[in-house]
Amino acid sequence: LDRKTVQSPNVFLGRQPNRPPHGLRAWHSGNHARVRRAVCLFRGKVHNVMEPAAWAKPITVGPHYGNSPEAVGMVESGAISAVSSAPGLAAVLGAWMSDPVRASTQGSAARDFLTARLGASERIADAIDAAIEAGPR
Repeated sequence: LDRKTVQSPNVFLGRQPNRPPHGLRAWHSGNHARVRRAVCLFRGKVHNVMEPAAWAKPITVGPHYGNSPEAVGMVESGAISAVSSAPGLAAVLGAWMSDPVRASTQGSAARDFLTARLGASERIADAIDAAIEAGPR
């Protein structure tokens, strides 16, 4: 990848004019997502990978993603790519740009990972109801 490619509208690396720096609208605008750790707000922990996954974007994370159960699960399942160097990031982005079907497949896998886990609040509420009905032990 060269500087021109990285600055193309296909790669979202930061703030876009007239758009919030985070959130669903920002993630929707690019073809690929790089979810990095935050220095201030999250104290070096990875941002939320679920937002770009909801848009079925192929996602890369850096080597420090262990604080996010979703990121860990997605990396382990192959739904997102963990890279630890600039050449590694360039290789993944280059592969996605040269093979859009591969990129789309990985983005869909990220969304499928989320979809498979929908309904957690309802399952928790049902477990609480069951515990209340069972009474003290």
